[in-house]
Amino acid sequence: DNPLGKLFVFFPGTGATPDYYTYLSNTAAESGLHVINLRYPNDRSVNLQICPRDNDNACHEKVRKEIVQGIDVSPNVEVDEEISIEGRLLSALTYLSETYPDEGWSQYLTDGTVRWDSVITAGHSQGGGHAVYIAYQHHVDRAISFAWADVRRGEMAGWLTDNVSQTPPDSYYL
Repeated sequence: DNPLGKLFVFFPGTGATPDYYTYLSNTAAESGLHVINLRYPNDRSVNLQICPRDNDNACHEKVRKEIVQGIDVSPNVEVDEEISIEGRLLSALTYLSETYPDEGWSQYLTDGTVRWDSVITAGHSQGGGHAVYIAYQHHVDRAISFAWADVRRGEMAGWLTDNVSQTPPDSYYL
């Protein structure tokens, strides 16, 4: 049962797996949230391994878009829609709502898509960047980022300064 009607989705940092964050997810669940710790392609660091080697100023945005949405826009990663963050989350929610219909997972789906306004995105390091990227793309309930920043040549990456977030500024916890 979820009296808050909110889904806490957590993204691990580079090379980490969801089990590294058990205490955090258990605490979120005990507070009344539904929780999914999502595994996704995170074997290389966006900020330390991928983008420093790429001259494209939009590297961070393209890498995050491909990892989050599975759209082929970056030569630096190969992530299709099925294994993307959004694809995995939709698959998990569909499975949970069909397998456990009495647990309320279907409230986070609408017309075959994620109902983002009831989602709290959160992540550590690389995962924190994905949580914020999703909040820029969709109006989420909250976006929480632990130990993250996309920096390009000493400044915030362009996707953070050149775009308008779909999530209001007071819903970010960085």
